[in-house]
Formats: sequence, C-alpha cells, structure tokens
Amino acid sequence: MVEAASVGRNYVTAYSGLIRKAQLKEGETVLVTGASGGVGSSVIKIAKSKSARVIAIFRQVPEPEKGGRLGIDLALSSPADDIVSRVKEFTGGKGVDVVFDCVGGPLFEVVLNTLGIGGRQVNIASVGERRVSFDLLDFYRRQLALFGLNTITLDAVASGDLLDGLRPAFEQGLLTAPEIARTCSLDEAVEAYQQVDSGSAKGKIVFVFQH
Repeated sequence: MVEAASVGRNYVTAYSGLIRKAQLKEGETVLVTGASGGVGSSVIKIAKSKSARVIAIFRQVPEPEKGGRLGIDLALSSPADDIVSRVKEFTGGKGVDVVFDCVGGPLFEVVLNTLGIGGRQVNIASVGERRVSFDLLDFYRRQLALFGLNTITLDAVASGDLLDGLRPAFEQGLLTAPEIARTCSLDEAVEAYQQVDSGSAKGKIVFVFQH
C-alpha cells in the first residue's frame, strides 16, 4: 500500500504526456529533463516499457548503477554537458522523437533544439523564468509539436481509470513504484514537507495511518 500511495500523480502525469499527448511509439527515442524527480523517473519507466531509447537529463549524472537500473541509454548533466551536440551525436544527427520537459525555463529552448523532424515536446512546469523564446521559423520548418499538460484538471475517477490501464504493466514488473525515502505519521507532516521542499528527501515520503 505504501508503494501504491507513491504512484499516483507521477504516473498519471507521465502517461498523460508521453502516451496520450505525444503518442510515443515503440522504438522511438525520448529525452527527459528533471529525470531524478518523481514524474521524470516515471516517464523513463513508461518509455522503457515501450522499448524506447531514453536520454535522461540530470543536474548531476547519477551513478552508472542507478542509470542501468532505470534502463537509461544516455545520461547527461544540464550544467556540464552540451546537450544538443551530445544528443545529435547519440542519434546520428536525427534528433529525438519526443521530449518530456519537467523543468522548462532555461532548458526549454535547449531541449526543443534536440528534436528531429516531426518531434513532439511536452511541458509540465517552468522552473525559474516563466517566459521562454525559440526560433519560430525553425519550429515550423521542422514540423514540431508543443504540448502543455496540467493533470490537476483530472479528477479522482479519471486518474483512477488511467492508473487502472497501467495495472498490467505493474503486474508484469515493467513499471515499478518510485523509491520510498521514508514513511511517517501526520504528526511529522511539517518536517516531511520541509524535507521535500529542501530537496533532501531521496525519494517519496508517504504518510501512514495507524489502524
């Protein structure tokens, strides 16, 4: 039940953007920003369940062991790597098919430039600067598509139906819950939220109610 409690919004957002909006096809290449977050890691897992290649963007590249566990094909650091050139090199100059951008702001135009012809980009947030710019001529010549996604508009019934559709993949072990940092009671709620806000929580924090 602790794992089930941690799945919710992450997979609802990941599935809505990757499958319903971008309509990811098997064997395509996906780039994910904010890959260490709950939504980002869920995007990676859904993409791998569709036999997609995954390029993951982190603030700091994780240990190879973690990258291998998630099935990441190429891990990059947003501060350290020339993302566009590394992606073009990895894809043989073609670019990626889908970008799932969990960061926005300073990374928006960078990752938009990694898309190949007919590429699709999904945005769910904007860290820092809310206004972005890009080359509109280049955008329409490459026939790109840009999707905004706000899953807060989905009610409990719609979210439940969507998660039920993912159930077979969980049962087959293709999808798994995010890492659980800790469980706690409501008495520890303030401390738990402070831990999440500071970024020191290495995984999900789940409230557990005593029977």
